[in-house]
Amino acid sequence: MLFVIALGIVLFFMSVYRTPAVALMPDITIKPLRSKGNAIINLLGAVGGVVSLIGLTLLNPVILGYFPIFMLISGMMFVGLVVMILTVKEPQWTKQMLEDTSRYHVVEIKENPHTETSSNCKTFASFSFNFSRSVVYGI
Repeated sequence: MLFVIALGIVLFFMSVYRTPAVALMPDITIKPLRSKGNAIINLLGAVGGVVSLIGLTLLNPVILGYFPIFMLISGMMFVGLVVMILTVKEPQWTKQMLEDTSRYHVVEIKENPHTETSSNCKTFASFSFNFSRSVVYGI
C-alpha cells in the first residue's frame, strides 16, 4: 500500500514538473528543431525510468522498503528542476527563437480559417445518436 501511495505522489509531481517543461520546449525551439527537442525530452524520461529500475535492483525494496527509491527519484526530479530554473532563460531564448525564425525564413503553419474553432465547434448533443453512443459506451 505504501508503494501505491509513493507511486501516486511521484507520478503527480512528475506531471507537475514535466508538463511545463514539455510546454516550454516549443516556445524556445525553432520549428525545424522541435522534433529533436522532443526526442531529448523523451530520452531524459527514459533515462529516469532506467535509473529507477537500477534503483529498484540495487536498493532492494524487500529489505529497505520503497522509501529510498522514492527519495532517489524525487532527488533526481528536484535536481532537474533546479537545473532548469537556473539555466533556462525563457524570455531571452524566446526572443532569439523568433529572430532565428525570421532570419532563416521558417514558415509557421497557420490554422486554416475554415477549420472548426472553439466558437463554432459542434457540441456533444449535435452529433448523431450512433456517434454519441459510441463515445459514451465505447461501441
